[in-house]
Amino acid sequence: MATQLLVTVKKMTTEMVEGISTRQWLKFVLGIILPTVLAITITVISTWIFIIPAFKDSYMQGKRQMIRELTNVCWSILQQFEQEERSGSMTREEAQKAAIAEIEHLRYGDEFRDYFWISDMQPRLIMHPYSKELIGSDLSDFKDAGGKRLFMEIKRVVSEQQSGFIDYIWNRKYATLKEVPKVSYVKKFEPWGWVVGTGIYLDDVQASTREISRHLMRMIFITVAFTSLLLLVVVLRSLSIERRRYRAETDLRHSRIKYKTLVETAVDPILMIHNGTCLYANKSMEGLLGYTAGELEGKNLSELFSQNSGAVRNSLDILESVLHGDATPGQHEAVFRRKSGEQVHLLLTLARKDLGSQQVIVLTARDVSGTRLMEAQLDKSREQYRLLTERLNIGVFRTAMGDRFRLTEMNLMTAQLLGVSDETTLVGTDLLDFIEEDSSVQEMAERLLKEGVIRERKLRLKRAGADALTIAVSLVLARDNDGRPLYCDGLITDVSRQQKTVEERENLIVELQTSLMFLN
Repeated sequence: MATQLLVTVKKMTTEMVEGISTRQWLKFVLGIILPTVLAITITVISTWIFIIPAFKDSYMQGKRQMIRELTNVCWSILQQFEQEERSGSMTREEAQKAAIAEIEHLRYGDEFRDYFWISDMQPRLIMHPYSKELIGSDLSDFKDAGGKRLFMEIKRVVSEQQSGFIDYIWNRKYATLKEVPKVSYVKKFEPWGWVVGTGIYLDDVQASTREISRHLMRMIFITVAFTSLLLLVVVLRSLSIERRRYRAETDLRHSRIKYKTLVETAVDPILMIHNGTCLYANKSMEGLLGYTAGELEGKNLSELFSQNSGAVRNSLDILESVLHGDATPGQHEAVFRRKSGEQVHLLLTLARKDLGSQQVIVLTARDVSGTRLMEAQLDKSREQYRLLTERLNIGVFRTAMGDRFRLTEMNLMTAQLLGVSDETTLVGTDLLDFIEEDSSVQEMAERLLKEGVIRERKLRLKRAGADALTIAVSLVLARDNDGRPLYCDGLITDVSRQQKTVEERENLIVELQTSLMFLN
């Protein structure tokens, strides 16, 4: 079955590489197959050299942390009974016996066989649940299977730093009797001169890490096998694509002559693109961009776009979408860079064409640099107009036309006259909301629609928390070609002082006439 599969794969590969040059095949191997094989190899090696050892170290550190915390728990039991001694409720001998009795039966671990022991600084063994034959003996010369004077080492560690880890060999008596490497954590209980400790057998830890490592490696090998299978599928598919591409390029070369003849006769600048590369440009395009036909052919399209234009990526995406049929061909704007470095704004008309077995983009360009220059000058004039209106001591505004006068644009003076500090908050508000109720407002709107202009109509403004203002409003209605109202431009002038002067003059005339009447 495996042999038949290999023969089938070999036959498919032979058919797919047919017609592909040695250079293309080498490029394919170095670009696709080799990086994938290297990635798989690096993954396996790094797992074996770094990940598994790091896991083992982490697992061992977790075990060390566990026995240290367990020893602290046992140490706290000694502290509890020592407090009973200090309180007088128990004698030292009673407290020590009670502590030994409680600690001796403490167990932990998967099978509840791991234990604690107690020794003193002489050193003598005070308590050990399994090695009872050593209890009370002087262990100064006791050595483990490796020749280490174990209890003297314990004494040295707790004398120097009160607690610490020690490595040694100990006979495991609760299972089959054998000498096993062990790591323990010991801590000194100063009030009684005791040392309490517990440990773990390293063969159990090694067995656990080996089992987990086997599972991990099994998963890695399965992943590698699955990845290799995917690689095989990708390679076969890539070879098929490469073969089709080679055939397409051959068909493309044969079709170029036909399209070249048609394009040469066109007046508009035309560029033919395939896979983002320029295949052909007519004389008009050469004159527009300043390149020769030889310089344009084979050039990547991204090199023709101006790098200073923010629309470069969007334009390239549009071209790619049109080529793959994801976007509707049509007109799109882009900024190209001539050979001299000068920018030129183009309106591109894109169309997909079949050239052999491949689809290409036929790009027809129209120079709109003059139009863009006029728009830029118009924007500049508009900005100058805005700056001018900001300096005027007159409110300038624009409203939409409808049932109400909705403000769309205004300068800062307009906002200040209406009692608002920021003109942006006025956008969308109704100008009539700021005018005191007056029947002349409706008459003013009707007159504006009829005559198209209102000059210096005096109105009273409502201002929250301030005196009302008298303003003079001038309005001009803008209409479209069909005579329909588009918007309304207006000016606001504060005439409160002028109005006040008129009122004072009229009052003075009344007073003078009254005085004259009394005199008569």
